[in-house]
Amino acid sequence: MTGSSPSRARTDRDDLAVLTVTNMYPTARQPYSGIFVRRHQEEFARLRIQNDLVAPRGESGGRIAVLGKYLGLLVRSLATAMRRRYDLIHAHNLFPTGLIGWLASRMRGSALVVTSHGSDIHFFPARGAVHRWLTGRALKCADCVIAVSDDLKAVMVRDFGVDPSKVTVNDMGVSTDEFAVRSKEEEKRSLGLPSGQVVVLFVGVKLESKGAPLLLDAVARLRDRWNPDSHVYLIGGHSLEEYRRRIERDDMQGQVTLLGILPPEVARGWIRAADIFVLPTYREGMPVSVMEAMAAGCAVLCSRVGGVPHLIDSGRDGILVPPGSVEETADALARLVAEPDLRQRMASSAQQRIREFDTSRKVKKILSVYRDVLARGAPGKGG
Repeated sequence: MTGSSPSRARTDRDDLAVLTVTNMYPTARQPYSGIFVRRHQEEFARLRIQNDLVAPRGESGGRIAVLGKYLGLLVRSLATAMRRRYDLIHAHNLFPTGLIGWLASRMRGSALVVTSHGSDIHFFPARGAVHRWLTGRALKCADCVIAVSDDLKAVMVRDFGVDPSKVTVNDMGVSTDEFAVRSKEEEKRSLGLPSGQVVVLFVGVKLESKGAPLLLDAVARLRDRWNPDSHVYLIGGHSLEEYRRRIERDDMQGQVTLLGILPPEVARGWIRAADIFVLPTYREGMPVSVMEAMAAGCAVLCSRVGGVPHLIDSGRDGILVPPGSVEETADALARLVAEPDLRQRMASSAQQRIREFDTSRKVKKILSVYRDVLARGAPGKGG
């Protein structure tokens, strides 16, 4: 490793050079993966910040393919870092991307920032002692860690002994302009939906972990008091046969439609058309889908997990329920379907609230983090 980087003298200049390394980015095979990273890259470009990218290239599934994906990220990250000197390397997710970023930063004397998105803290360390050690190592190696919610920061401090001053909370935000709504009725007509239908929408690539089975349980519980003018649409899920059988078995064909995986631009249209957005998820960092729904003027019903309470004041911006509670999810859904004034009041409040989370604001905060890190001293002290 080189000593103190000469880039330290450049912290007040506009020619900041950054390399972003991410294991999630939209591809033809995975169109939803890391959409927020792409939005940040677009905002960096708009601000004319030099921010090069190393990201997946659409590798197929399977263990061998996953190994190839990360070996490819490692080789391309090191090769890219060798071609020019970057002031700072920003990795998304602690492992393995954070350690890949650390190797590249050590090689060139760059600073290292790592963003934790949730699963790298909530799930990966739970796989075993080695996984936990790798997570702790990535946290130690970073000059600064960005957590997308206060909940994640608390876990880092409590369970991994990270100095609180090393962690900045900054969620990924949402491009509010993308979800600006002409009118709900116009959006519904563009999708061929009946006029006046109350559209209840769920979006989650991984249906089970995002709570789709619980939502179906809630709809089944409401059978005798279901509003016939409302309908539930589910976007996501690579394998839907089990859900189709469940819907047929419980005679919910007139209440629920499975849409499967849709292109992001089509999914955006559904979010803009929705009156109610439901995400009965079990664990989250800061769910971007909820932010998108708020920006689109939906009344949101979500589990009280992760950073969600920071987004939504329950009863004002939406309704939060305990994770795993079918009964409370069903009661809240029935109330939102039955009370249009309540839906509108919550949707309007949510739209006002979400303006604070616009992507442009989040990227400006990231730039502030970069400059603070570069101004502090020699990079790569961790490790």
